[in-house]
Amino acid sequence: MSFAQERIWLHSQTEEGSLAQALPLSDDIEGPLQADILRDCLSFIVKRHQILRTTFAIENGLPVQLVHPATPVELPVTGLDGNAAPESIEFVVQRERKRVTNLQTGPLIRFSLLRIGSSRHRLIRTCHHIIWDARSTQIFLGELALLYQARVDGKAFPLPEAAAFQVGEAARRERDMLAQDPHYSAKVRWWRGRVTQKRRWLGLLQPRPIPELPFARPEPIASVEVEDCFMRLQIPGELTERLGELRQREGATLYVIWLAAVVALLAHWNHGTANTLGTYMTTRRGLAMRDLIGFCTNLVTLRLPCNFRLRGREWLARVGKEIGLVRAHSLLPYEELRKEIERSGGTMLPVQAMFDAPLGYGREDMSFAGLTFRWSKLPSPREIPWGFGIFLDRAEGGQICRVEFDARKCDPARIRDFTADLLKLLQALAEAPHRPLKQLLSE
Repeated sequence: MSFAQERIWLHSQTEEGSLAQALPLSDDIEGPLQADILRDCLSFIVKRHQILRTTFAIENGLPVQLVHPATPVELPVTGLDGNAAPESIEFVVQRERKRVTNLQTGPLIRFSLLRIGSSRHRLIRTCHHIIWDARSTQIFLGELALLYQARVDGKAFPLPEAAAFQVGEAARRERDMLAQDPHYSAKVRWWRGRVTQKRRWLGLLQPRPIPELPFARPEPIASVEVEDCFMRLQIPGELTERLGELRQREGATLYVIWLAAVVALLAHWNHGTANTLGTYMTTRRGLAMRDLIGFCTNLVTLRLPCNFRLRGREWLARVGKEIGLVRAHSLLPYEELRKEIERSGGTMLPVQAMFDAPLGYGREDMSFAGLTFRWSKLPSPREIPWGFGIFLDRAEGGQICRVEFDARKCDPARIRDFTADLLKLLQALAEAPHRPLKQLLSE
């Protein structure tokens, strides 16, 4: 298995940990859906991609991937009336999540179809994170559209039965490349200087304390409601346009603009002290891996000290340069880096918050064969490995910002204030990037 899969596998060795890795995904479907054709298309996709029929066993104390023969996909259909309560849908979602948590028995992806009306359905895709990432959603929906349209038109499926490249081959290639990399030590040194926890002398050398997230509760509470762990912000169209203009003027991507704003605001709220962020970067390199379904991402750690004297555009340039360097070193697996730092007596900075902007990864509405597919991620009461995450997506009507957090440890009211300040900072940055960050943050 790949290094990234190994990390997910380690986190999934308890029932709670594995449940945290179960992804509930949903496609709202409008139009005259033919469930039998949909089932055939899903079966073909699972046959095409070995990872979707893979389980993980233990051999000689180590996890290994086992690929199973292709069999027709089960697609149970549940009828709901047009006024189905959210809890009815949530019941199906939670039932399916619990069924994908056993990595040894599988299957690690399951499908359910909810019939809400004659022309309204919801396809629930529940899968374990060890076989799926954001890019996989885009690949899956693209292939589903091609296959479904062909079958409706009475044609043969236009894709080969087996993808040209499989996750198992990618994992072997990754490990071989790492073992033969002549620059491995230099890459470790580069990362060590950025993500090793600093030490101070207090009679003994001890790691410096990591500052809490600025919206952490003084004391964790025992339990919370699921809806208290998620926020969904629709980005105003005018702000989206302004940020697009800023991107063109300053040569910064939307990813860099949002990341720069999040880092600066966290530091501002934390009285100048930086928190440690994590982000996902793809390990799909080359055409062979472009259309590969699977968990092909690496977790990288970001610690960006903020200088509030910098002008907005200077801060964007600094963040953009750092991200460019991070991408160039992003193939060094997270767990291998952590082990190297620990071997040298150091401690790797823990990821406190996540940021990602998988724009374009299957979030747009799709129309084919008289159907409209609208993607959504369903909230789930999962244990969030980090306390707080901001994820920028596309959705109907423009861009949205999803905020996920552990409400037992973070105060939802404070997070609402933070997200409001974040939109204000983005607006100020778009309007006056020549002004110092200190002034932009005081708007």
